[in-house]
Amino acid sequence: MSREHSGLSAASRRAASTVGRTVLIAGFILGALLLGSGFLIGEMPFEGKWESRLRLAAMLFLFWLVVSAGIRAADKLLKAVDVGWLFLTGLGVGVVGHLVQSLGFWAVARYTGDTGSWMPRVGGGMLGPVLAVSLLVTVLTVISVRVKSELMANALRALLFVLVAFLIYFFM
Repeated sequence: MSREHSGLSAASRRAASTVGRTVLIAGFILGALLLGSGFLIGEMPFEGKWESRLRLAAMLFLFWLVVSAGIRAADKLLKAVDVGWLFLTGLGVGVVGHLVQSLGFWAVARYTGDTGSWMPRVGGGMLGPVLAVSLLVTVLTVISVRVKSELMANALRALLFVLVAFLIYFFM
């Protein structure tokens, strides 16, 4: 199929290419950081609840840092890109980062034979929480990047946090 008849305009092809590269690069960075932090925290003198809480804190911080950086990079590289591309970027970075982390844990466990007690939780079972965290960070970053009015941005963030609190209360 030729490029002229592919159904995508030149701007859409450029956006897809840029978003794809951003997702792969930022996702690989996120996965490597998550993998490294997982092994680093495992070597610290914490155990039990402290270790799992420290892992969660590191994961949330790294997701916020890398997903928001990926969205901001896509927004700077593509002037006036549609918001949908930014959402795809944020969710894509989270999924690719999780896949890289899972493959890294699998490779290390296969090589060393040491799976640890927390490694089985990494993989397909964590995809739902990874997507939820990626979506939350994506929405917050898109609000920060695209909403010009500070009052409206704060109102949207407050509404989002009320919605998340309601969902947590309702489903837990």
